[in-house]
Amino acid sequence: MSTFVAAFSPSRRRAYRMLVLTELRLAWRTPSYLVVALGIPVLLLVIFGSIPSLTQPKKEFGGVSFFTIYTPTLMVLVLIVLGLLSLPSQMGSYREKGVLHRMSTTPVPASALLGAQVAVNILFAVVSIALILGVGGGAFNLVLPVQFGWFVLSLALAVAAMFGIGLCIAAFAGTARVALVIAGLLFYPLAFFSGMYGPLAVYPGVVGQIAEWAPTGAAFNALHASLGGHFPGWTTVGVLAAYAVVFSAIAVRWFRWDVERSRTRSGRVLALLTLTRSVTLPGDVTGEQVSTALHDGLPSRFEVEPATKFKGRLFGFGTEPAGPDVILVTTGTTSIGRAQVTVVRALGDTRVRIRSGGQVLYSALSVVRKVRRVLGDLAEALAESQPPPAASAKRPKEKEHT
Repeated sequence: MSTFVAAFSPSRRRAYRMLVLTELRLAWRTPSYLVVALGIPVLLLVIFGSIPSLTQPKKEFGGVSFFTIYTPTLMVLVLIVLGLLSLPSQMGSYREKGVLHRMSTTPVPASALLGAQVAVNILFAVVSIALILGVGGGAFNLVLPVQFGWFVLSLALAVAAMFGIGLCIAAFAGTARVALVIAGLLFYPLAFFSGMYGPLAVYPGVVGQIAEWAPTGAAFNALHASLGGHFPGWTTVGVLAAYAVVFSAIAVRWFRWDVERSRTRSGRVLALLTLTRSVTLPGDVTGEQVSTALHDGLPSRFEVEPATKFKGRLFGFGTEPAGPDVILVTTGTTSIGRAQVTVVRALGDTRVRIRSGGQVLYSALSVVRKVRRVLGDLAEALAESQPPPAASAKRPKEKEHT
C-alpha cells in the first residue's frame, strides 16, 4: 500500500507534470508529426467539403454523403499517425540515445516518460478530432454526435487499440529507424481498411469482412455509428477492446528500457525486414576497387563513402569498428535507402556482402538490387580480364632400359 501511495506522491505528480510540459515543448520544436496529425486531416476535410457533389447524399453510401462517411476516416488517420508513427519513433529514439536508461537511475521512474509521451499524443489526437468536428460542423454542416456518450466510448476504444499497437512496436524497436520501418509496413494496410482509399461500403465482400476485424476498420465503424447517434455494436466494441488488451499486454511483457536488453529480442523479430545478398568476384579485389566501381556504376543520386562503423546487425545495431573494406551506399537526402557493402577476401576469391538498411524498406531493397547489378558487371569484367589457366606441360615418358 505504501508503494502505491508513493507512486502518486506529490513529488512524483510534480515530476510527471514537468515531463508532460517538456514533451509538449519538444513536440512544438519538431512539429513534423504534429503538422501531419493536425493539418492534413483538416485540409482534406476542407477540400472535400468544398466540392458540392461530395456533400450530396448517395444511395450506395446508405443515404449519407461521401463527406459524412469520410469524416471518421480522417479521425482514424489522426490515430494512425500519432499512435503508429509518432509514439514508437520517439520512444525508439529515447531508447537509442540512452534517455530511458538515464531516467531509470533517477527517483522518477522511466515509465513516467512513457506515460508523458502517451498523454501528449492523446492530447494532440483530441485536439485534431475536435478541429475536424468544429470545422466540419461550423463550415460544412456536418452532423455532430447526438449521443455524445457513444462517441466518447468509440473514440476511447479506438485510441486504446491504435496506441496499444504503437506501444507494441515501441517494445520491439531498438531505434527510431526500426520503429519507422515497422510502422511503414503497417501504415498502408491499416489506412486501406480505414476507408482512406475508398468508402468501406463499396469494398467487395471478403475485403469488407476483413475490414470489420481490422483495428482501423473497427475504429471507423465505431466512429461512424456513434456520429449517427447509434451504438457501435458489441462486435465492433469487442474487436477494439481485444486489440487494445492484447497488444498492450504484449508491450508490457516485452518492453525493455535499456537498448542492450532490447536488441536481443528485436534483432530476432526484425531480422525478417533485412535483405542480405552476396556477390563473388574473381581474384584479389580491394575495397577501393569495389568503391570505385560503385561510384562509377551507380546513378548520381547515390552516395558511396567509407562506413565509419561496422554495424553488423539490422539498421544500426553493433559497435565494431569499420575497416577500409566496409563501404556505405546511401540514397535520398535523409538516407531513406541504405546498403552496407563488406569486402571479404578468402581462398583466392573475393566475396562482397550487401546488407539493406535505411528508413524506407522499399528504397533500401532497391539500393541492394542496384549495388548487386553493378558488382555483377564488375565480376564479369574481372573474369574476362583474367588470363586462362596455363595448361600443364606433359612430361615425356622415359624409355625403359632393359
